Amino acid sequence: MKLAPIFAATLLISFMTISCGKQTKTEEVSQYENITVDLYPYLCDNGKYGYIDDSGDTKIDGKYDSAKDFSEGLAAVRMGDRWGYIDQDGDFAIALGYDSAEPFDGGRAKVQKNSLYGYIDHNNNQVIACQFDEIGDWTDGKAYAWQNGKVGIIDDAGAQLLRCAYDEIKPFNDNLLLLYNDNNYGFASSDDLEELLPCNYSWPESRCDTADVVYYSLIEKIGDDRKFGLMDEQGHIVVEPKYDAAFEIDEGNLMRVMLGDKIGYVNLNGQEVIPVEFEGSDKVGNRYILHHNENGYSLADNRTGDILTKEAYDLLEPYNDNLILAKNNGLYGLIDFDGNEALKCDYDQLRSEYDVIHLWKETPAGGRAGLANRSTGKLLVECDKYTKIESFDRYNGEYAIVYTRSHVFPIGLINKHGKEVLPCKYMYIYRVENGKAEARAQEDGVNSKWIPLNE
Repeated sequence: MKLAPIFAATLLISFMTISCGKQTKTEEVSQYENITVDLYPYLCDNGKYGYIDDSGDTKIDGKYDSAKDFSEGLAAVRMGDRWGYIDQDGDFAIALGYDSAEPFDGGRAKVQKNSLYGYIDHNNNQVIACQFDEIGDWTDGKAYAWQNGKVGIIDDAGAQLLRCAYDEIKPFNDNLLLLYNDNNYGFASSDDLEELLPCNYSWPESRCDTADVVYYSLIEKIGDDRKFGLMDEQGHIVVEPKYDAAFEIDEGNLMRVMLGDKIGYVNLNGQEVIPVEFEGSDKVGNRYILHHNENGYSLADNRTGDILTKEAYDLLEPYNDNLILAKNNGLYGLIDFDGNEALKCDYDQLRSEYDVIHLWKETPAGGRAGLANRSTGKLLVECDKYTKIESFDRYNGEYAIVYTRSHVFPIGLINKHGKEVLPCKYMYIYRVENGKAEARAQEDGVNSKWIPLNE
């Protein structure tokens, strides 16, 4: 929509689907639309405008200071600083009396009087009183209109469907108009033009597309303070703006919110499914690790907010794609993503390698090594027999050398499933091939033997 020059520098209004097109036509309007006058304005030698026909013959003498095309049987002309309308004979059908005048369209014409715009019909009746600073283009019987420097939307009778109270109105989505006033935003329905939310909010940002619905941040300004909430694409508030901060909606359809330095989660019905009482939270898979200073760490479902752990832990943190590291009373273990204990918190150290987790436990007899499955946390080797389990790297992740004394001989082999495939009775194990190990026991002297592995 082209704006009048007085608004162009300060106000940018883009047209939208507010249900806009041609005005409703009555039989009376239609009779004017069928009137065709084949006369055209031209500038005469005397510096005035007149009208000529298709042959170039003068039909109305040059006596006007400005002239426009005929439309619906009438043409707008200016003499001095006043505009009126003449018929094809050059007679005034509507006397001079307007600051400006536009061609007739649909049985009426836009005119300006006392610097205000309105519309008249062919009989000079005011269809819309001259009361607006400007009136924009019409679409489906509606148009933007400005009054006292504020914009609204009027119908073809001049009634304000959306009051002239805003600095700017523009389309926001298929359902909403964005209202702007005094550096704040609000919303109106683009269908019935009802104001849904007053201009008390900051610019709305998209939070996420969930199914077929888009959700937007709703940041209410209260003095110098701001409160965060959420609205849907219809302009309905789904989370009341009462939080000090709000973050992106995740794939579980929960949104993290904050009050002061406390964290919680709300769903898209505005319910606090995880109360705002936690000091921190971490996302791991489709779960949240929640930290409460007094009650320790818990695991929650990121779709329902349900707490999955049966007890609180001193520490929870991501471990791998299947397990979460847990700590209680200074000892480590593992839980799965359903909050079940996969490996009891009974170990001083955990270290992952290939398909296994190396365990270390201090016992009255000294430190002992064990193994657990890296994927499930299942205990494979108790921390009671071996003083050391070497890296599986030496045998391509399949086998590791084990000790039953403190880093001294004899040694044996276990496989990645925790089974002892070669007993701890050898001084050296040179290599493993084809289900056998080349090893040398103390009684063998300097000679080695190939011993079948007990798989």
